[in-house]
Amino acid sequence: MRASRFKVLARSRRSLGLGLVIAFAAASLALGSSASANHLSLTISINKSAKLVAGVYIAVPVQVTCPTDLPNGNFTFLAAETVDVSVTQKTSGQTLVHGGGEYSYTDSSVFGYGGPVGTPLTCDGTPHTYTVNAFPDQDPGKPFGAGKAVMQGTVAIDLRDPTNPFCCSDYNTATTPLQTVKVHG
Repeated sequence: MRASRFKVLARSRRSLGLGLVIAFAAASLALGSSASANHLSLTISINKSAKLVAGVYIAVPVQVTCPTDLPNGNFTFLAAETVDVSVTQKTSGQTLVHGGGEYSYTDSSVFGYGGPVGTPLTCDGTPHTYTVNAFPDQDPGKPFGAGKAVMQGTVAIDLRDPTNPFCCSDYNTATTPLQTVKVHG
């Protein structure tokens, strides 16, 4: 009797789990949530060297390539583009300093407010260099220094349907592997 109760309980848990998965999938489709479609062939790379500016931040050169054919079906409105760089550096006192920065463009006019802020990426199928200014986090409040740092970069492009911008997005990303970069003072 005891073994059969456990089998029934196990079956009902599996049924509940499957039911939750199906309900979640249906809700996601009904809400039209954003999805990472990756329809664009984006690439990103970080230079092997960067510059420490006035002991305050690191100017990191990043190369981004995005195709000329940005409009993708109904997703013809460029809502946002971001190039992010995260930095981790070990200081002489063996403390890890974290931080980062971004180069970004946003146009919220399709949502009924604001307009373009920033400069869009040049998308012509060739690599273009952008400088991302990476600042250290305020906690623990340690500065970056000259030497080696570990960095990772991400580029993201968010395309929307201008006739229904709140519904869905064609969200495309590319990320570099973690890599060691020489920071010059």
